[in-house]
Amino acid sequence: MTFSQIFHFILKELSAGNLLQNIGVYTLLVLLAWIVIIQFKQQDAKYRTR
Repeated sequence: MTFSQIFHFILKELSAGNLLQNIGVYTLLVLLAWIVIIQFKQQDAKYRTR
């Protein structure tokens, strides 16, 4: 799945309006964002140590 496919899937899930589903989707989004931020911080730390 490409990023745009994932994005469209998330939008479709959110527009379904099922609150419990939305909580799951939001949790996934937060986890994904957290992982991405950690990756960037690790890369940033690598560049600083050089």
